[in-house]
Amino acid sequence: MWQDYNFTVRDGARLYARRYSSGRSTRRSLVCLAALGDNSGHFDSLAASLSAPGPDQRDVYALDLHGRGRSDRGGRHGDISLLTDAEDALDFTTLAGLKSAVLLGSGHGGQVAMLMAVLRPSAVTGLILNDAAPEFEAEAVTRVVGEIASLPVPASFTDASHMLRLMQGATYPRLGAEDWMALARAHYPDHGGKPGRPCDPGLARYYSLTGNGDDRLSLWSQFAALKGMPVLLLRGELSQMIGKATVARMADLHPRLEVVRVPGEGHPPLLRDRLSQAAIVQFLVRGEQRSELQLKAVA
Repeated sequence: MWQDYNFTVRDGARLYARRYSSGRSTRRSLVCLAALGDNSGHFDSLAASLSAPGPDQRDVYALDLHGRGRSDRGGRHGDISLLTDAEDALDFTTLAGLKSAVLLGSGHGGQVAMLMAVLRPSAVTGLILNDAAPEFEAEAVTRVVGEIASLPVPASFTDASHMLRLMQGATYPRLGAEDWMALARAHYPDHGGKPGRPCDPGLARYYSLTGNGDDRLSLWSQFAALKGMPVLLLRGELSQMIGKATVARMADLHPRLEVVRVPGEGHPPLLRDRLSQAAIVQFLVRGEQRSELQLKAVA
């Protein structure tokens, strides 16, 4: 289970986060940032696994960025952007007392994590990009933005699970009825037993106006600046969000980039399978081992 966090960022907006506590673990915390129209609920399976008793257990935090999940919607001067999302998430890490953490970002959340690492590199010890890259395929972005702008709110969670299966069946072909219900519960906030709107449809405005070719949505220079930081890329086998040429360019810019293909899933991988969770744990442990060796070398 998790603890609810409500916090205020620099412009007065009230945002929401979850903390999955591991007790007194000294392992580095993991901070999770969801894809554009998603929220903290999408990390529930992963966070519960990582914070469960065991040698590698750690605290996990999952955020609802502005306009998503249980965080404030509307009321901001100007549009939401990658930069404001990054500033909000950095505010949270400060308020939570996280001096050194690993960031995991899905899609849009991965780009937010890249900016966070550039803005405050001392606060970030590693990046896990869940089907995220410095630049996304324009057609896939257009489809996601269109869904955010027009996605209806179902009358029940049963209807929500059926609708998600109809829309995303090709993205997650191996899911069964129980999986689709779990996904519906994660995606739609529970408002008195009924699904609520998962995010502010106005989120689509910023991206639909700028387009994928806009410089603000291309983070190649920022990604290149992170070549000294450990980075793991989880890429959905069925994803249309990141092209093979993009992955190749990422590897050229970051020679130590680790790439793991998640079979049978599209954008973003749900991080509920053994392969994804094992890859994440191994990445986290290797990062901590490197840090321990560096400390011994200095001593």
